[in-house]
Amino acid sequence: MSVLLLSSRTLTHEKLLLRRGTTAGLGTRERLEATPEQTQERLTKLSGAVKTILECIGEDPEREGLRGTPERYAKAMLFFTKGYEENVRDIVNGAVFQEDHDELVIVKDIEVFSLCEHHLVPFTGKVCALPLGQTTYMG
Repeated sequence: MSVLLLSSRTLTHEKLLLRRGTTAGLGTRERLEATPEQTQERLTKLSGAVKTILECIGEDPEREGLRGTPERYAKAMLFFTKGYEENVRDIVNGAVFQEDHDELVIVKDIEVFSLCEHHLVPFTGKVCALPLGQTTYMG
């Protein structure tokens, strides 16, 4: 029986996409291989976009309560989508092995967070690993 053991490490949207066999956006490789300068440029560009959004809804991004919000929000968005900067093979680290028994193996309470691509709103939850067949289990 093949078993994939997962650490309690939080799973991100990118890892879930890879598990389902789908691909992420075109910028995935660019973000994965970004230099620190490119990452800072991305943060600056995203902060500017958030500032524009605030202005478009009638807010003043420079008022006391919103000062720094564009950068905070940009950092949060990059955190929620940090799976684009990780490689699932590095996370799994070869943790697939053969086990000779026929008992049910379940890994539960795996924390997961992602971002709704339709609304761009973060969500969190917990998932569990279930059998993929009679002899194969994957988290």
